[in-house]
Amino acid sequence: MKWLILSVLISFSSFSQDIDQTSCPNIDYSDRFGPVQDQDGHGLCWAFASSALLSEDACLRDKNYCGVNISPLDVSSCQKSLLAKNEGRSISQGLQCAQSNGACFEKDFSFITQGSILCSLSNTGPRCIHEKLKDLYQEYQTTQITPENCQEEANAKKLNKFVDEFRDLLKRSVSRNDISDEAVKTLLLDPKIKNWSSFLYSALKNERCAAERIDYSNIDQSKIYNMTVIKGKVPLEKKVEHVKTMLEKGRSIGYTFCANETLPGLSGLIASGTCGSHAVVINGMRWHKGECQLNIRNSWGKNGPLHGWISAKKILKHSTGLQQIATK
Repeated sequence: MKWLILSVLISFSSFSQDIDQTSCPNIDYSDRFGPVQDQDGHGLCWAFASSALLSEDACLRDKNYCGVNISPLDVSSCQKSLLAKNEGRSISQGLQCAQSNGACFEKDFSFITQGSILCSLSNTGPRCIHEKLKDLYQEYQTTQITPENCQEEANAKKLNKFVDEFRDLLKRSVSRNDISDEAVKTLLLDPKIKNWSSFLYSALKNERCAAERIDYSNIDQSKIYNMTVIKGKVPLEKKVEHVKTMLEKGRSIGYTFCANETLPGLSGLIASGTCGSHAVVINGMRWHKGECQLNIRNSWGKNGPLHGWISAKKILKHSTGLQQIATK
């Protein structure tokens, strides 16, 4: 009897962990997306994941949009999180922002992609440029130049100096590489722009972003928050089944997990903490060399960790949730 019970337990254990090619079919939606981006230390993984899901939605509606990224900064503009003390939000908030306001393309409201000789050799990415813009804006605020006094000789001279410096930094943004002195001056003197966040979002966005927006009102807002939770203790085969079922609906998945537990020893890529919650996109799955793999789109750059085909067992071990766009 003891051996019979043991045999049954072993058989049940083997069955409960059974993941084969049937439960992990070949699905790949990666050709719907544009180049992967790098959040460069900003806590905006949620915005990059949201914008990727929105990019895919646009592609499904119009093939001309396939391979073109929606702007993660536009998706985060409802929160104005860039360089805020706590940039972290949720994929749901990014989708809700687009559902309410639409969204524009990355080329029209770009996350800065060019490096700067003004930054140290160890950091020439977007965050460095953003920090320098912030420092310059705070310095400008101390001058107390206004539309009323900007014509005074001393103030006019100071204003022109700041215009030159801002223009040179903003030209490192793909969306503002043709920005004029007059446009910068208008931004600096705009009475509606009263703080750093408002200035930065206005400065990085060009005119097309306001004029040429994708309508996302078809997103079913009632389902934005309906996240399928796959907490860490859920058996692996159940997690894989969740992913398979969602991918078979024809769309990629926003995925959140504990990055610090999945990849111990992270440095500078994710906020410190027990979990280090991080958001990516799952845009495919496959059975490869005897294991199930998921195709991960991670906003740590194309050469960053946890990007591309990753073992499902590894990436799903410390999972917290799945999110998928639903339309009316």
